Amino acid sequence: MPILKLKITVEDLDGFDFKSKLEESPKVTVESYRSVFENIMNEQKDKDDNKASIASLLSAICTFALRPNHSEGPFVPFYSSPEGRSPIPSDLSQNEIEVLAEIENKINDSDFNARISDVIWVASKNHKAAHRAVDHYLSSIQKLEEAGEHIYVPNRALRAVELASLLGGKKTGKTDEILNVICEIVRKRVSNNIVIRTLGLIDILIDRDFGSMLDWAEASKKLAEFLENEKKFDVSRMFWERAAKAFQKHGDSEAATTALISEAESYVKLADSSESEMVKSSFIRSAFEAYRSIPDTDERREELHKQLLLHQEKALQEMGTISTPFDLKDYPEKAKKAVEGKELIESLYSLAFLDHPIKVSELRKGAEKSAELNPLTFMMSSERVNALGRVVGTKPNGFDDYEGAIVSMMHDDATRYHMLATVGLINPARQQVLADHPNIDIRDLEPLFSHNAFIPNNRKLQFAHGLLAGFKGEFIISAHLLIPQIENSLRVILQRMGVITTGLDSSNRRQNEQSLNVTLYDYQPHLEKIFGEDIIFELQNLLVEPLGANLRNEIMHGLVSDGNFYSYPVIYLWWLTLHLCCIANQTPLPEEYIEESNENGDSETESNT
Repeated sequence: MPILKLKITVEDLDGFDFKSKLEESPKVTVESYRSVFENIMNEQKDKDDNKASIASLLSAICTFALRPNHSEGPFVPFYSSPEGRSPIPSDLSQNEIEVLAEIENKINDSDFNARISDVIWVASKNHKAAHRAVDHYLSSIQKLEEAGEHIYVPNRALRAVELASLLGGKKTGKTDEILNVICEIVRKRVSNNIVIRTLGLIDILIDRDFGSMLDWAEASKKLAEFLENEKKFDVSRMFWERAAKAFQKHGDSEAATTALISEAESYVKLADSSESEMVKSSFIRSAFEAYRSIPDTDERREELHKQLLLHQEKALQEMGTISTPFDLKDYPEKAKKAVEGKELIESLYSLAFLDHPIKVSELRKGAEKSAELNPLTFMMSSERVNALGRVVGTKPNGFDDYEGAIVSMMHDDATRYHMLATVGLINPARQQVLADHPNIDIRDLEPLFSHNAFIPNNRKLQFAHGLLAGFKGEFIISAHLLIPQIENSLRVILQRMGVITTGLDSSNRRQNEQSLNVTLYDYQPHLEKIFGEDIIFELQNLLVEPLGANLRNEIMHGLVSDGNFYSYPVIYLWWLTLHLCCIANQTPLPEEYIEESNENGDSETESNT
């Protein structure tokens, strides 16, 4: 829909003094011009409808948020809410596009002209406007850099490069012209220790392999060292990362490794500068994870692991009565000794039975005791939100729903237990198994999967790859492989028991497999006969419970970021899967549940998500 209610003619522009109006702005950026045009709009709304309309259009153009590489286009709404959003280029009418083209001819401001011509290109695919936009952006980034408006340069530079490349700039030399300007800007910034948004400019050059990778590596290193001297470790870490990337592209693996070590140590420095034990734990864990990709750093990882355990133990005290007491002091060493020096399969079984799923009876007792000790907290409701900020679960207040509040607290305690068990037992033992058997292969796991009552014959490779990935710390792969296979195995076992696991969709007369949510709750009594209530509660908490980790739904709907695949619930689920596989081998399920069939898990029905 058009942005304006009135139609503007070219003649309406004659009385509008664009130059003097732009000079009223305290800055030479499109973003600052918005307020100038808003003021004109408010002044003229009761005097001159044409001038007010022109100012309204230009103000709207200024609100378009420039986001190169955005999936929905280079311009996104300045704000968006359930009630609506601010304008974007697709809202422009043909009349408004024509008016903007005329305004561009009347203005001599590179930044504003870049905005107008780019908007015309996006809205109408006018190639001449796109070429003009490239030239305007090139002038704008130089003008803004000279004016000290460093924060605005990277986005415009990236947009200029992308647009030039789209228009064949690699052949005409326009892309290289822009990149050479960016090179000069980066060199001047580095010489003056200007770090604000410099990272984005360096990324443009490194990602396109433009210029000397050694230059960009040294530039990133210099700014990283400067920031460390300024105690700005959160930013220095990112420059160390770029330095490593550029050194690697240059072919200097040793320098790249040194930069990666500096990046990892930035997390340690962040931890040292924090007063919160919970924050310290988070940063030390990040340092540990960073070292995982650096060869020959076992000793340092072990040091960090010990630090992590100390901080996490203190963090429990910092959490106060919210947490469940658990002494981590000796657990990692005991966990390592439990699996150390054994043959692979024996060590796998030792790891699988190193811990046991937390008992539901103990969780309930703990929740009821906590309710007695903290009645005010118990009577308060709370909400759980996902990564997008959306409410996915609600803890009821204990006054209206006593049982619901107790179960919610049980899930909270289970989640905390998963963290402690992962840190104190599972991860140390997993790392020890991997240290003792560094070349572990799919074939080595065959004894674990042969004739396994939990694993259908035609799903062995998927389980094997999922568990192997977890052993190696590749939990993104592990989670994506194991979660759907756990769902399928539960369904197959229920089918062996004679339970109907499908539902009939009357709207399209299709038989669909019930979702895992339905399987774990509606068929809970059947599953508890096989696995017991403790394991089923764990699976509910980890996979489908909104007040728990809810991994199945979060992962399968693409709501989990890369880093969260290395969270405690994901690692604990990996261990629980190993536990289930070993239980099925050591304590076979009843005979009627383990009939071998080539059809196991091969149904073509689909699950509702």
